[in-house]
Amino acid sequence: MSSLGLVCRNWPASWQTRWQAVRASDGDVFGEDGEGAHWAPDTERVIRRRIELFFGHLDRLGLIDPKKTLDHYLTDPVLRPFIEELQARVAPVTVAGYLRDIRIGLKAMQPNLDDSVIKLVAGRLKRTARPTRETVPHGIKPSDLFLAGIDRMTLVDAAIYEKEDVRAVQYGDGLAMAILASVPIRLRNLIGLKLGSSLNSVDGIYRIVLSAQETKGKRPYAGELPQALTAYVDRYIGRHRHKLLNGKTCNHLFISCYRGPMSGNAMRGRFKDATKQMLGVAITPHQARAMAATAIAIEFPEKIGIATPLLGHAKQSTTQTHYNMAGQISAGRDYNTALDEWRTEASDALRKGKIFEEGS
Repeated sequence: MSSLGLVCRNWPASWQTRWQAVRASDGDVFGEDGEGAHWAPDTERVIRRRIELFFGHLDRLGLIDPKKTLDHYLTDPVLRPFIEELQARVAPVTVAGYLRDIRIGLKAMQPNLDDSVIKLVAGRLKRTARPTRETVPHGIKPSDLFLAGIDRMTLVDAAIYEKEDVRAVQYGDGLAMAILASVPIRLRNLIGLKLGSSLNSVDGIYRIVLSAQETKGKRPYAGELPQALTAYVDRYIGRHRHKLLNGKTCNHLFISCYRGPMSGNAMRGRFKDATKQMLGVAITPHQARAMAATAIAIEFPEKIGIATPLLGHAKQSTTQTHYNMAGQISAGRDYNTALDEWRTEASDALRKGKIFEEGS
């Protein structure tokens, strides 16, 4: 739908100026920052793109007039066809989210905005819409995903390839599977892992450390990969990643065939394809993340408390940052202990041919 939007640089000059003012910050504690100066870059990008979509709708209808206030466009005759256009493309709950973000952005551009109509409609859509969530595939545990990742890396290394780039990327698929099975971080954090900053080797164990700015909940996150994975990470970095870079410089862990960082869409697609090949069912990175909490709740209900820090969710009580991060590392170790037990069970099943079908 992005092609339907009117990009910011093509807005009327006065609207562009307003948007620049929204993001303005002079760094003076006594000064006046823009309404969106505190927005994270991802938040700004999402809100701007949704406003661009709305302005594209106005442009196609020939309604744009810089002399009019922005709330002039928040009326039933204007909003109704826009909402119908959205409903033809995305789920109702997503439409409600679009309207919410458009309202936030326009109100930031015009603080005295009369947003009563769009606020009312968004609220009704949110109440009546049923969220569509990716469910966790039945019967698949994190240990299955971990072993499938290891198995994929082993098979890829042993296979014959015409193009080494293909081998390198497919090895990376297996590594991504094993990492998410061990440390269930979000997709954007997975593709954002960087050597020497968010991913470091400490005493032979790779540790993932994310700053508050890098996480969705704006809280620092820390976790450790199991030592059993160290040799595979080392091999990917030392051989396959090096091959993909082909002399170029980049500190991202996951590299695409285009010699640069793997994109979110590419990782998601490759992850689904790889899990389909190895497990017989396509699993998304989001589902892999959800599998951790589900598995803990089913297999170790007495340890369900580790799920919150493990997934980087908000804690019910406020504690010091260093305490939170220590708790996350501890939770990760508890989870990896449980993962070891699952891996042992899964390995037995693997030897008996109960997980991977030959030729899959």
